[in-house]
Amino acid sequence: MKVLLISVNRERMPYPVYPLGLAYISGDLLKYGHQVYGLDLCLTDHPKKEIIRSIEDKKPDLIGLSLRNLDNLTYPDSISYLKEAKDIVEICHKKGDLPVVIGGSGFSLSPKKILTEIKADYGIVGEGEGVLSALIRRIEGKNDSYLDNLISFEDGLLKKSLKASSFDLPDRRVFNPIPYFEQGGMINIQTKRGCPFNCIYCTYPIIEGKNLRLREISSIIDEIKTITTSFKIDYIYFVDDIFNFPPDYAKSLCKAII
Repeated sequence: MKVLLISVNRERMPYPVYPLGLAYISGDLLKYGHQVYGLDLCLTDHPKKEIIRSIEDKKPDLIGLSLRNLDNLTYPDSISYLKEAKDIVEICHKKGDLPVVIGGSGFSLSPKKILTEIKADYGIVGEGEGVLSALIRRIEGKNDSYLDNLISFEDGLLKKSLKASSFDLPDRRVFNPIPYFEQGGMINIQTKRGCPFNCIYCTYPIIEGKNLRLREISSIIDEIKTITTSFKIDYIYFVDDIFNFPPDYAKSLCKAII
């Protein structure tokens, strides 16, 4: 199946953020033999034209959207991004009459409300690796089993489940990290998911769950080597919610990097 993945985030302040989640999703889809195309709206000044052009050129069978943020997090000058996401879904439906799947950290904070508001066909709550590829198999008639992390309208009801996935190496071939390094001076890496703490201000337990999952340190080192050799990027930013927890894991990773 031909899949067009669109990074909806267009916020460039204080710097543009590489769509790491879609790098994981694209890697999973490529593993199953799908044709994957990427459209990064953060790197264009004409998002609607680029969406239409991509649909016409690539002729995808399914479109996946990643909603990173719900607003610009700036009080009192708050700007909601939901209207733009809704417009994108409408363009995709009108232009190609295609199934539209939405996910991302922003979407996962309030999935029922957002899916109802923007009228996408499916939503992926939390981690999407394995879920989108399984949904594609269902659409192709190869799998009709219940899917974890999927939210959709069935028989007039909105149903969802939530299950953590394993994660390892992202695939950065579909979404090029070099423009982000040139504009932001860094590229992002994630070494763990989940947070066991209950800080009242934090959304990470909602997005990633409370079960802490650590990547193999050797896998992280391989990712760093790929970034530095393939893309000539020499500044890494760890996007873990808490990098130095557990302490022994953080120390072992630092030693391995050295």
